[in-house]
Amino acid sequence: MLRKSLAKTIRPTVNANMASVKFFRQTTLVQQQALTRRTVTTSGQRLGLENDEAMADFLQGEIEHEQQDMNTLPNSLQDFRIRAKGTKVVLTKKLGSENVKIEFDINENRNVDEALEEDSEDGAGKIVSYPEFTVSITKPSGKTCLINCQYDNAQELDQGMDEDERPVAEQFNIQHVAVIEEGEDPKGVYESETHNMDPDLYTHLMTMLEERGIDGEFSKELLDYSTDIEHKQYVDFLKDLKKFVDN
Repeated sequence: MLRKSLAKTIRPTVNANMASVKFFRQTTLVQQQALTRRTVTTSGQRLGLENDEAMADFLQGEIEHEQQDMNTLPNSLQDFRIRAKGTKVVLTKKLGSENVKIEFDINENRNVDEALEEDSEDGAGKIVSYPEFTVSITKPSGKTCLINCQYDNAQELDQGMDEDERPVAEQFNIQHVAVIEEGEDPKGVYESETHNMDPDLYTHLMTMLEERGIDGEFSKELLDYSTDIEHKQYVDFLKDLKKFVDN
């Protein structure tokens, strides 16, 4: 009876001591892990904040500098009404029984530094934002001709030409053409590229655009608008980035 009673007395005590040791070890391990996490997190935050503060100061200077070159954006271009939402820009007009629409996405523009192309001594040039745009001409029947156009920038037009022979940098060319039915998805429709197109047909297509007001003068104004709205988007981006860094 004594051995059994003693065993009953000793075992709970030993078990209790072992449980206490186990709890102490677990508690110590958890505390050590938490301390390690706090050390790493605090160190990372401290490094990040130093960089963020410097970046915020830099961005404020960039914003103030870029805002000096911002122009007021018009609501129309010649007789085209302009709608801009995000990076999407749409110009529309009614011409007789036709609907004419011009669309481009700022994210797909080609941004060119004039200073680099003109070998500016001070290196301070204006960024020109060349859009790739699509003209849609819709007839009363619902058929639409889609004409994809692209600008030639000065660098591409300059090579091998004298000053007097250099074409206007605002000149654009037709890349490809398609005809779709009303409600038809253009992605599944054949597009005729113009590189191998009959020159006479290409001339007719360019004249088609010109008769609807999309000519050399319009292309200059469109390029100016594209450059101005891209610049506004860039300034808005800088502001959003600064807000992100400040938070």
